Amino acid sequence: TADNSCSSFSDNPINSATEDTLQRDDFAQLIASEILTVERSNGHVMAIVGPWGSGKTSVINLVKTHLK
Repeated sequence: TADNSCSSFSDNPINSATEDTLQRDDFAQLIASEILTVERSNGHVMAIVGPWGSGKTSVINLVKTHLK
């Protein structure tokens, strides 16, 4: 017989490392470290690029926790 069950999950971004089941926090720590050490006098641009649903907002939220 065919399995008619359906799985669902939240697509909401995470806000803390305790929610980080995909282990993105190390990456977020590296970004935060770079932000804190970059020379700002000449300006600096960073971007997180990825398709919809790839976790960009979650990474940004994790970075923000490391910058507080």
